[in-house]
Amino acid sequence: MTATDEQVRAALAEFITKHISVCFVGVVSDISKAESDGTVTVKYNDLDFEVRLQAVTGKTDKGYIPIPAVGSEVFCASEGNSDNSFVMIACSEIEKALLKIGSTSVEIISEKILINGGQLGGLVKLKELKDNLDSLKQYVEAIHSALPSAFNAIGASTAASGALGATSYQGSMAGKILQLKDMENDKIKQ
Repeated sequence: MTATDEQVRAALAEFITKHISVCFVGVVSDISKAESDGTVTVKYNDLDFEVRLQAVTGKTDKGYIPIPAVGSEVFCASEGNSDNSFVMIACSEIEKALLKIGSTSVEIISEKILINGGQLGGLVKLKELKDNLDSLKQYVEAIHSALPSAFNAIGASTAASGALGATSYQGSMAGKILQLKDMENDKIKQ
């Protein structure tokens, strides 16, 4: 069955009435409820609107959530002819970004990134760790080289000193070497 022009116009008018969005650019005035209920307050023409940060309701702790900075401009859209329910589409400046996928969470704040809450402390600076371990290795190797001479210098008065001590020490250290393995996780970089 082919629709008449009148039926097409009526269906199109009904669709537009139900689904047309109102868009505006406003200024963020309050972000205090951003993490608790997923909304921010946006001022437009001296009116305050509660604007959701995510289009999908009920999932405010999942996915990607950009929290705009107070004073930043945000582009907002309504959900068709709903009761003034607006969602943020884009913002000019982000205060904080939250990302949660499964049990992994990432929070990005100015000059700081927290992975899974940051309870494990900061990531190791690999170059500094390698430099520290190289220094420790050189120190241990210096001790290892110095001990046989030190044992010989002590004299042969007891079984653990002198040539016997040096030989015993060298025998117990034979085949023992200090090895440093690659510790870099190249999937996470700073």
